[in-house]
Formats: sequence, structure tokens, C-alpha cells
Amino acid sequence: MLKALGKTPLQGAKSALVAAASPEVKEKKEKYKGAYLGPGGKLARASAAGRDEKLAKKLWELSEKTVREILESKGLQ
Repeated sequence: MLKALGKTPLQGAKSALVAAASPEVKEKKEKYKGAYLGPGGKLARASAAGRDEKLAKKLWELSEKTVREILESKGLQ
């Protein structure tokens, strides 16, 4: 399955690790704020879907609804 996806877990996590731990990201916050880190933790342009404000709003609303339903089902809200 790994060959089908093309990345190891570490490779897949690299962008998140760079964003969380890179001294450059910490020092140049404005350069990286809201930016997309592509493969290898390099600045890249997000896909059209990743830049779509309407799609982002729908995802946010769906995420809130899903979390609310899960919390309610467990009696936590």
C-alpha cells in the first residue's frame, strides 16, 4: 500500500513537522502565516480547491456539525 501512496509516514508528516518545529518558520512568521507547505515542507501554491473560500466555509461548517454530533452522542455537549 505504501508504494501506491508513494510516501512513508515520515515523508507525509514532514510539512507538518516543518511548520511546527522549523526555526525559519518561527523567525519569518509573516512569510509563512496562512501559507501552504507542500511536499518536503517547501512553500508552494495550494490547489484551486485549497484556495476556494466557499469550499473552505462548507468544510468548516461540516466539521463543526460533525464534532457537535459526536459530542452530543457522548453526552458531552
